[in-house]
Amino acid sequence: MEPSRIPLCVLCIGLWMLVACSDEAAGDVANPVVVPPPAMPAPQAAPATDSLPQPSTADEPTAVPTADPTDGVPTDGAAGGPAEPPQMPASDEPDAFEPSEPEPGDDEPDEPPVEPEPEPVAGCETTAGDERVDATIVVGPGETFDGQCRRYIAGPAVGDGSQSEGQDPVFRLEDGARLLNVVLGAPAADGIHTYGDVTLSNITWEDIGEDALTIKDPGTVELDGGAAYDGSDKVFQINAASTFRVSNFRADNAGKFIRQNGGTGFTVHVFIDSCDISNMDEAIFRTDSNSSSVTMSNTRYSNIGDDGDELWYDVNPANITESDNTQY
Repeated sequence: MEPSRIPLCVLCIGLWMLVACSDEAAGDVANPVVVPPPAMPAPQAAPATDSLPQPSTADEPTAVPTADPTDGVPTDGAAGGPAEPPQMPASDEPDAFEPSEPEPGDDEPDEPPVEPEPEPVAGCETTAGDERVDATIVVGPGETFDGQCRRYIAGPAVGDGSQSEGQDPVFRLEDGARLLNVVLGAPAADGIHTYGDVTLSNITWEDIGEDALTIKDPGTVELDGGAAYDGSDKVFQINAASTFRVSNFRADNAGKFIRQNGGTGFTVHVFIDSCDISNMDEAIFRTDSNSSSVTMSNTRYSNIGDDGDELWYDVNPANITESDNTQY
């Protein structure tokens, strides 16, 4: 095409478009259309991620993280690095089952309270009241009687505490019985009788009466703690083959501390330890049996027998054992 004809062609085209637009309805405004020259298409580039439409996050759940296959690190689906680990909703539940400790008293079986074993008190220097005994108190097999330092006084039906035979005891102890923390006042009748293996702790005779204690049946009798005063004859009487152990005991003013029943040949073993014995008219132990024995240790004594130190009466010398005793 010749260069001189280019403007004329452009003018013709404009006039033609003006005529065509005049046919439009009145009031419409026609804009001239400029047709640009054709351009060569540019190479298509990868769309930027920032230009892509992004889903609205309002009222929608958070996207589930995806994994990047190149490095195995989870991402949030957009370029720029690893995604934050998913946050689980807070919960009051424990991660794993752990049995909880029951609250005290929850679903626990009720157990009966365990009564503590009574123990001897440190002497009954004062009493916790008086009780009159009108019939012998029997402590049965395996039972424990704790007097709690009360004073027990024999009524007329039990005995008057004289030397007349046939009086009843204030206490009778059966095999396996225990007697604790008792004061026997005056009158004490015939004191305490034992039948079998028995234990006595912290027993005080304010007035011995006929006898403080009599062993009636064979067994082992143990007396720990207490005192006995003012007896016309024996403190302790042994009427059956037995073992008698007395410790931590005070005895004063009687005829004999221990007497085996006169004229009997059964065997008695006597053990005296850590006692204080004074003012006995005859001896500490008297027996008519050649086989009976006595062992005394750690004991203080004073004014025993006519000469003050006649400890044994008719006891076989071969059956006497003494250690760490003191005369005062």
